[in-house]
Parts: sequence; structure tokens; C-alpha cells
Amino acid sequence: MLWSVWKSTSVEATNKAIIKAGRTDTFPKSIGYTSLKYECVHGNDVRTGKGNKIRPKQSTIKLNCTAFLQIKCQRDGLVVSKLIETHNHERTKARFDAMSRNRGMPKETAEKAKLLMEGGVKPSVVRNILRDLGAGRVTQRDLANARAKWKREASGGATEEECFIKSLQEILDADEHAYIDVTKEDNGTLKYVFIQTSAMRKNVELYGRVILLDHSYKINKNRMPVCCMMVMDGAGSGRSAGYAFVINERATTVKEVVKCFREAITEPLAKKVKTFVIDKDPSEIAAIQAVFPDAQVQLCLFHTGKTLKEKSAKENAETLWIILSMLPQNQNTTH
Repeated sequence: MLWSVWKSTSVEATNKAIIKAGRTDTFPKSIGYTSLKYECVHGNDVRTGKGNKIRPKQSTIKLNCTAFLQIKCQRDGLVVSKLIETHNHERTKARFDAMSRNRGMPKETAEKAKLLMEGGVKPSVVRNILRDLGAGRVTQRDLANARAKWKREASGGATEEECFIKSLQEILDADEHAYIDVTKEDNGTLKYVFIQTSAMRKNVELYGRVILLDHSYKINKNRMPVCCMMVMDGAGSGRSAGYAFVINERATTVKEVVKCFREAITEPLAKKVKTFVIDKDPSEIAAIQAVFPDAQVQLCLFHTGKTLKEKSAKENAETLWIILSMLPQNQNTTH
């Protein structure tokens, strides 16, 4: 039978409480946990749902099984303090093998899936292709587990943080003039990562009188906004000037990133920057005015026009007409 963690207390949390109480008898970090409680995966009540009953009842493996295993830490190691082995369901090898955690794709199917996904095929399409090839039912979880396994194999068992540091080092090794700044909060939490290659700095040197700055939606795994800095070349195409993954879009954080950008492009180029084009973000405006006091802040025509239309449309037709007459005829132009 499979078990899942019900409750747990880490060594770090326990040691903090011990130190706060003025004691020194802390537990070794190698133990990991000072308390663990596992329950059968069929534990807890059957989920009834709290929706409006529009969707049909979803399946669940919860059967209110009362079996559990409790482990506690003593000074000489971890010990089992309580074990309830009574399950309210059958326990057979067939049932065990059929559970989602134990199901896996056959080797031949996994190789086909890997080839397709490496070619950029979407997981939903991969499942359909494998089914048409006679591979049987392949779930989204099967593909997610397989992809995680391939990722671990490719990284040689390294953690995500180690892979991230390795990627940054590879950038520096390939470009000795690249500028990378990794800054953390006082508690060790990542605050921002700023990256600018020598090619990006060259773009600023050629077209850096006007800088376009904006934050993208939280599109990465850690939900961190991406601060994008760009310039426009003579053909009207955007060119990268720098990127930063930030913990938030507060004025203090954006100010540090803009300051980092100024240091990366060096002072001679910074003095040539005359204008920043942004949307209506007050944090960006405050940061630019603090770090580039001599530069002008220009609001993006597309975002400004869109906001004015939305606000004025709620008033009356005359107000909307006045606002529209104030906008340039080519106001549909984006960045």
C-alpha cells in the first residue's frame, strides 16, 4: 500500500524552537524530521465537493481509511511510535500496480514520447499520437513524471538551484563581458537576477537614446515577473537590452534593477539615455526618476489610449469623443 505524509515537523523548525527557549540540545540536520505521520493514500473522508453541481462528480481515491504510521525522533534516532495496519479496502498487487504513482509508460512508449516532446510537440498532442500508435492510455501525469525523470537524468541529479547557477556560469564563461547580478533578501530569499550580455550592451550603445521598459506576466515556474529592457533599431525592430527576474514589482525592487542596468551599461552610455518608454506603472516611473533623473519618461501610446478609452467610455459619448480627438490618428501603434 502507498502512504502519503499527513503531518510533519522538520528539524529546522524544532531546532529554532529549542534555540528560542535558550537550550542547546538541538537535533542533527541529517535526520530531516523530528516528527512524521503517514496516512494511507485512501485516508480522509470521501470528497463531496462544494461547487454549484454543474460539473459531474469527480473521481476520488479517498475512502476514509484509518490506517496510519507515526514516526518520532529520539536522541538515538527515528522510531515508530504508533502503527495502525487496519485498512478498509482490499490490498492486492493488482490494485497496487494500478495506482497512478506506480503506473509508468513502457520503455518503448517512453522513448517515443521523449522524441516527440523534444521536437516541441505539446503533451496533449503527444498523448493522442501515442494512443493512435497503439500505446494505450497515456495520462498527463505519466508524461509529467517521465519529463521530470528525463530532466533529472540530464542534470546528473543536480538540484534546480545548482542547475540555475550552472546556467549563469555558462553565460559568463561564453561571454566574459556579460553582467550578471544575483541579489537576495536578508532572509536568503531571491530578490532579483539581472542578466545583460555584451551583445545587449552593444544594442544600448547603438540605439540606447530611448529605452523601453516593461514587466511581463508571471510566466515562469516560480511566478516571478520578468523585467524586460529593450531598444529599437533603425528598422523599428526591438532589440534586447537586459532582463531581470524579480520577486515583485514594488518601487524599491524596480529601482534596484534599474540601478543595476545603469551600472551594467557603464556611466558613459547611461548619460546618453534620454527617454524611457513605459506603461502607466507608478513603480517604474519612480524608479526611473530616481536612477535616471535627467531622462524623460514617455508613456506608451497604446496603453495610454486603451486606458483613456476604457475610463471615458464609462462617462458619456461626448467625453469619449473628446478623448479620442486628443489621440493621434495612428494611436493604434503599439510599442
